[in-house]
Amino acid sequence: MREMSDHVGHKAAMQATGDPKGETVSDNRVFPAMPFYRGNPWFPTVVVACYRFHDACGRTRRNGESNAPCLKSPSSSNST
Repeated sequence: MREMSDHVGHKAAMQATGDPKGETVSDNRVFPAMPFYRGNPWFPTVVVACYRFHDACGRTRRNGESNAPCLKSPSSSNST
């Protein structure tokens, strides 16, 4: 495995210095853009909302709170 890291490091150094021997197969390849992304970053808001919900559920289960925006833990629902 060390030989591979040596080779990749050597190629990166040659590319950094502008040596044409540093060219690799993926240098001129165009990678596709993110699916469903059209330039308007709509997904960070959704991701942040999901993490906030997940965090609220974790706090609820640890602290035994009953008014959090997620399902109650099984131990608190048996108190009828």
